[in-house]
Amino acid sequence: MNIYAIALQGLAQAESQANTAAANLANLGAQAQANPSAPVDTVDLSSQVVQLQSAETQVALNLSTLKTAGQVEQKMIDLMA
Repeated sequence: MNIYAIALQGLAQAESQANTAAANLANLGAQAQANPSAPVDTVDLSSQVVQLQSAETQVALNLSTLKTAGQVEQKMIDLMA
């Protein structure tokens, strides 16, 4: 099991999730500018913000996983030396 690969895959998924949410938020903004009298869907806005926060949390967790994997690897090297 390659912890580095798993963490990097998680980072890529978080990036994709953040990019999708950001694009959706940008589209909401463009729709609001095109038709200012139309109500903005606040439920969709809220869900996109939650998606961005979730992606931020995933990035932090995966970076922590990478850091821990590096520490474990270093300890193993120290034990073998």
